[in-house]
Amino acid sequence: MELRRKVCWLVILPGFFLAGPPGPYAGRLKQIEEEVSRPRRERDKKGYQPFYSQSGDLSSGDFFPSDSSAYFVFGTPAAASEYRTLLDSYSGVVGLNPGWSIYSAFSYLYDVGGDLDGFGLAARARTPVGTVHADFTRFRERVAGGNDYLNLYYLSYSISSYIEDRAIIDIGLGYAGLWGEKSYDGGGIHVAGEFLLFDPLLLDISLRYSKIHGTAFGDYRAGLLLNLGGAAFRVGYRYIQIESAPDIRGPEASFGIRF
Repeated sequence: MELRRKVCWLVILPGFFLAGPPGPYAGRLKQIEEEVSRPRRERDKKGYQPFYSQSGDLSSGDFFPSDSSAYFVFGTPAAASEYRTLLDSYSGVVGLNPGWSIYSAFSYLYDVGGDLDGFGLAARARTPVGTVHADFTRFRERVAGGNDYLNLYYLSYSISSYIEDRAIIDIGLGYAGLWGEKSYDGGGIHVAGEFLLFDPLLLDISLRYSKIHGTAFGDYRAGLLLNLGGAAFRVGYRYIQIESAPDIRGPEASFGIRF
């Protein structure tokens, strides 16, 4: 618990320099926090269809092993042996990245509703044994009486693999958290990829599925990344689907540094 709090503060603290503390005002962000704050229960899946299923069959999209650390995310009997077979076959067509690299970025999201935006900080460290991702977004909503704020953050570890010299793919598990008037946590899966279209332009995709205090979150990003030496510019779209609460979606732009 103490380690988790320290990690959260290291990720969240810079957000206070971007915006003020969480506000008490009602709006979409308040609805999201109220949905997450409900007691853990068996959720009604009507109207929400994430990219996994409860069937335990890989052909229907369930690729979480129940006998791994991911069990606490879903708590369903998944096909662990099939999952490991899938990873083995995946590793046969790619090579692990033996190098080291660090990428940090600042991003801005403008929600299409016009009353909400988000400021993000992200960092990624690739090592010979995998990649660590940290991602923090502080959402701001303009509501009657002032602004409301809500923080969404992730910390995950993934296996990073190259496909020839054209792409790099990350598949991993991690921690997810939400912090408004109170804090809530959980975990999920992270799949990401960078695909070289032509030098220096890449297609950048990130898919996260998490459960925070029993509430399903789907966080999907896609965009074009211009890699100019140590600097990277990205424009894209982000869609955050929350189980029974309003979605957050809109264009996103970021500037990052690679070293």
